Amino acid sequence: MIHSPVKLRITFEREQKYYSIKGQSYTKSDYEKIIAPKPRGVYKVAKRKLDSIENRAITIIDENLSEFSFEDFENLYKNKKKKKNTIQDFFETKIKELKKESKFQSAILYRAALKSLNEFAKKLTDFQ
Repeated sequence: MIHSPVKLRITFEREQKYYSIKGQSYTKSDYEKIIAPKPRGVYKVAKRKLDSIENRAITIIDENLSEFSFEDFENLYKNKKKKKNTIQDFFETKIKELKKESKFQSAILYRAALKSLNEFAKKLTDFQ
């Protein structure tokens, strides 16, 4: 018998994305028994497990996302830490872009500005 993985489907503005659920794969007949109106035994346990996964996704969407995006959902669902967007990150990204575009002089200016900002920030912390 062929086991198929169970996936969580999230739909937003007619776009669907599927998320694999680790350790959850069933045969077609087993899955039909799990989603039956009154599953029994091991099927009942499996149904509770799948329901808890679905409820967790609903909770993430309802309680943590005022504006839904698949990226934010994935980060919360997979417990990824959201990357902080700092001035340092912005400058580093911009410098890389400028170098790719062969705008080396502009990249040098951005690097100098970043260095000045870092020195200024250091002076602020030394002052406090």
